[in-house]
Amino acid sequence: MEDIDTKPRSGPSTVFHLLGLLNKAKRQEFGYRAWPFTLEQLFFFSDPKKNHIYYLHHFIPKKSGGVREISSPSWMLKMFQASAKRLLQDKYVAPDNVMGFVSGRSVADNAARHIGKNYVFNADLKDFFPSITRDRVISSLMKPPFCFGKEAALLLSGICCAHADLTQKGKDTYWVVRGEGKRGKLMDASNYHPAVPATLPQGAPSSPVLSNAVCLTLDKRLDGLAKRYKVTYTRYADDITFSSNHNVFREGDSFLKEFRNIIKSEGFILNEDKLRLQNKGQRQEVTGLIVNKKISVSRQYIRSIGSLLYIWERYGVDAAYGRFLKYKTDLEVTADNRQLCTYVHPHLLETMQGRIAYVRMVRGEDDPVWKRLNERFLKLKAQYESRGVIGNPTRILHSWTIKRFEQLSGFHLRYGPLYSFMSP
Repeated sequence: MEDIDTKPRSGPSTVFHLLGLLNKAKRQEFGYRAWPFTLEQLFFFSDPKKNHIYYLHHFIPKKSGGVREISSPSWMLKMFQASAKRLLQDKYVAPDNVMGFVSGRSVADNAARHIGKNYVFNADLKDFFPSITRDRVISSLMKPPFCFGKEAALLLSGICCAHADLTQKGKDTYWVVRGEGKRGKLMDASNYHPAVPATLPQGAPSSPVLSNAVCLTLDKRLDGLAKRYKVTYTRYADDITFSSNHNVFREGDSFLKEFRNIIKSEGFILNEDKLRLQNKGQRQEVTGLIVNKKISVSRQYIRSIGSLLYIWERYGVDAAYGRFLKYKTDLEVTADNRQLCTYVHPHLLETMQGRIAYVRMVRGEDDPVWKRLNERFLKLKAQYESRGVIGNPTRILHSWTIKRFEQLSGFHLRYGPLYSFMSP
């Protein structure tokens, strides 16, 4: 891919320059048979007041409670954003302490930086993607390493940002108020005046690389803070971790004061409820992995896999799937999020395969625990595949009567006008 012209430019030439770069990125991403974007499409999809109808919004529950909104772009907008991602990744070079959304780096690499430390301090940035506004994206695009002209930055930011208070309830409508799962008064989009600026949508292909780009100054300042206090710093998306053999993390001390000032001055908000200091005598976790002596997954995680494998071996796949479905529903559905969450229960086989692969990534292929789990799973998988359901494009997993389903899952089905919900 050609390098982006680092000289700021103005006028229509900037638009055509951006369009050409996006089309080259599109050919690299989707192949040379992919048709090029047009100038009309570029102007249309770069307007957040228009492209909001190309997002599908759904909610998934958080482990900590509440729900997370996922804004999934439709295919055309997604192609624009995927091409923008390719274009930006060609220029963005992640600092050594940034582990999230970087090719070749994982949660295991993030955790490895903090093994065997006396103190591990975890912090979390509140509403990470929604807190990154379009203005901040424009500013980042106009700075190194991208150096876009103002007009190109405005267009690209419009493609990659969305108004959180617009929903896919019709091409000419929007909701004035959103919050606590309640909808506001329905209005005409021609009179739309956004209550909040457009931000990075969680679910867009371009959001991860842009979030890292916006955080370049934040990462530089936090890395400088860590070096001055001789502690280790890493960031995985919105998860910030410091570790040290000496305790500089006491409330009221200068380290935390400076840390909070940096976060605030960079336009982010700390989630005070998730600040956590872990001593060596405790179980120390970094992005879900234990780091006391070596990187490892928790015992509960291993036991959950072994339990499902045992039920599958002893009582059959139907019983295992019923237990799996009940566990997922118990974990995710609460009275607060029942009406918001979209019930998309994953395939048992794919979930088990992913969990066991995760254990291998963390503990290594020579780990005896992973080997035992994998051998048991592969044996069950072979039996399951012999039933002829793997690869079925209709994704039919099992055929149950409603009564049998309720017996297996422990839930009763009740039906509404739009969705089916499960209730205990």
